[in-house]
Amino acid sequence: MATQMQNVYYTKFFILSIYCWILVASLSGDTEDSKHICEDQESCRKCITASPQCYWCTKENYASMRCNQKEKHIANGCNDFNDPQYTITSIEDEKVRDGSTTKKAVVMQPQKIHLRIRPHQTVEIPFKFYQTKDSAVDMFFLIDISKTMEKYITELANVSIHLVESLQNMTGSFRVGAGVFVEKPVLPFVLVQGKDDIWKKVDTYRLVTKLTQDAKEFKGTIKKLHSFTTNNADIPEAGLEAMMQAVVCEENVGWRNESRKIIIYCSDAPFHYAGDGLLAGAVIPNDGHCRMGGTKRNIYQEAEIQDYPSIQQIANALSLKQVTTIFAVASKEYIHLYEKLSRKIESSYVSEFNSETSTIADIITDSYKNISSSVTMAVSNKGINITFFAKCDGKNWTKTKTCDGIKHSSVIEFKAVLTAGDCSQKQNQTITINPSGVKGKLEIQVEHICDCDCDKILNSSQCSGRGTEKCGDCICNKGFTGIICECTEEESLNIGNSTEKCKMDNSSEVCSNRGKCTCGKCLCNRKSSNKMNLYRGKFCECDDFSCPLLKRSLCGGPSRGSCVCGKCDCKSNYTGDDCGCPKTNDSCLSENNTICNNHGSCSCGVCTCDSTSGYTGPTCEIPSTCLNKCPVNLDCMLCAKSKNTSECYTKCKDMLFEEVDSLDKVTGKLCKLINELCVIEYKCVIENGMEFLKIRKKDKCTKKRDKTKLIGGIIGGILAVGIILLLLWKLVSMSLDYREMARFRKERTDAVWNTQTNPLFQPATTEHVNPAFKKMD
Repeated sequence: MATQMQNVYYTKFFILSIYCWILVASLSGDTEDSKHICEDQESCRKCITASPQCYWCTKENYASMRCNQKEKHIANGCNDFNDPQYTITSIEDEKVRDGSTTKKAVVMQPQKIHLRIRPHQTVEIPFKFYQTKDSAVDMFFLIDISKTMEKYITELANVSIHLVESLQNMTGSFRVGAGVFVEKPVLPFVLVQGKDDIWKKVDTYRLVTKLTQDAKEFKGTIKKLHSFTTNNADIPEAGLEAMMQAVVCEENVGWRNESRKIIIYCSDAPFHYAGDGLLAGAVIPNDGHCRMGGTKRNIYQEAEIQDYPSIQQIANALSLKQVTTIFAVASKEYIHLYEKLSRKIESSYVSEFNSETSTIADIITDSYKNISSSVTMAVSNKGINITFFAKCDGKNWTKTKTCDGIKHSSVIEFKAVLTAGDCSQKQNQTITINPSGVKGKLEIQVEHICDCDCDKILNSSQCSGRGTEKCGDCICNKGFTGIICECTEEESLNIGNSTEKCKMDNSSEVCSNRGKCTCGKCLCNRKSSNKMNLYRGKFCECDDFSCPLLKRSLCGGPSRGSCVCGKCDCKSNYTGDDCGCPKTNDSCLSENNTICNNHGSCSCGVCTCDSTSGYTGPTCEIPSTCLNKCPVNLDCMLCAKSKNTSECYTKCKDMLFEEVDSLDKVTGKLCKLINELCVIEYKCVIENGMEFLKIRKKDKCTKKRDKTKLIGGIIGGILAVGIILLLLWKLVSMSLDYREMARFRKERTDAVWNTQTNPLFQPATTEHVNPAFKKMD
């Protein structure tokens, strides 16, 4: 058990290590990408819009790249940056409160802010949500009145007064209304009844009663719905088309501006959506406008003309009007369909009801309790990435946009983490954050910082007195051109495409192929692999990064020399192409203060020990073990063959080891070690004052017998012999059987049978003669 737990622990540790490595690698990659993104920008505007990690240096006469990361600028001596930071300015910031007769409720704080932000920058915007104590509620019932819904309509009528009264006790101001729907009144969606009455009149959507506080009026209206029930030809209904009219016809229904709007959608059938209306000739797409005008203001007028709305149209309309929807489905068969629909619509819920398990009053009451005690934040603008965090428990931040179990008169803290887009989008945008189903919002006016805010210096000396300096760049006056406005346009035209002034000689490339010729002068490029390295010189002939490396540093590093125009400029104590040779022999002195211990010569600060001296080491002071016999080097050789190099340096006593293909050309005594079926050969030699153990890569080995194959061969042989013996026995037995059968057949053929008569035998028939019978002549 302990071993199993240990394995589990190691597995988890391994997975965690890999995850951490990937995370660090990705962060490093991001940093490296930001570095290269910054280096590629040539203007202040491009610099600040490329990445939040890019800073633009505004220092005059700055030789390095102006767009880079902050730490790079500081290292290069620039402390003057153009790095605009985000700012949040509050425009409307009323404190949250309950509503009254004179003041409306405030559920979001602040209500409007202005955000100035750099592209790709991330910012946190804190805000509060207040769950009001007595909020106004408008509840509208949208009821399917097909024949199969009659029992549910009766149930709703019976509990209507109790339902309204219980909901009025749960909120401050409650109003209720109802509308009904069936289908488009055209073939093939309706039934043909007879010649005179082609079909019974069917309304796609009818407003039965506006929102009212009178429970008795509502009950009377619901009771009358039995007179409207009808049949249609297909199973789906026009519920979404009816819902669209119920939402957008605000004046007809009587929706209040400050109320929590709830639609109770009751049906036992699926729904039609965009495209289904083409079967009936309704080819005009649904426009999402209120079409209940004219003489019949309570009936939808364009059902025969316009198609059904799409699911996205319904979702947008409900979100825009901040309507919460409860789908009360009276059929288990279609629960899954409405759950899929609910996932497309913000602030929507699905409940199943039937008379056996729960009444419609129970469902509506429970649903309202859940809705009124929860809040979900929604965003109107989808173009900017926003993540929500909330203190639902009042203590800890959680990544969520929904909080449940909220008590009345309580305040919930939220924060929106917003990441801005780039300047290819609109520079000014408005984002709206609103709690679903509740009147209230936070409006964020976003201004993208797409340009640098720098002071302009007219006729700056940095621009040759011929232009305006802004953020370190030159904007040349009319008639002048060049990086620092060094040329007149006339000079530029006179020079034209001539590049002779940018060549070192006739055989040279223009600007040494390291820059471009402008106004007869070379503007040198930066090295493509590392843009911190700049070519220089009148013809861009020089660079300070192509000198030889010593110990991975140009010219051995600053302590030995520096790279100047492609050559090492060594310090006074060093010489050589890479400043690798000290001019003194101090590094060759041994402990007895002699050069190479008098057993070698010093060249370029390194001792070369005499091969016959028997000494080795940096200063030829270590007696060689190669002069001794083979067993002395045995441990070193075995360690080298095991590939465990970390331990070999100790066992080899500073001796170097190397595996070679052949020892034929290596001088020295040949040593052998017999290891099981192999012979390992090696030699110890002295080269350049250092001891080397040369080991043959391939050992001379005799083939080792494979016990598994041997045992397998024996077993296979025994089985083969057994099978052969069985076959021989079968052949012999078959041969004997054949011979016996042949003899039996022969005896049957040769047998002779004698016919004899039984004296006791009596025939089965007798013959009688009729004495009266006379033969005819």
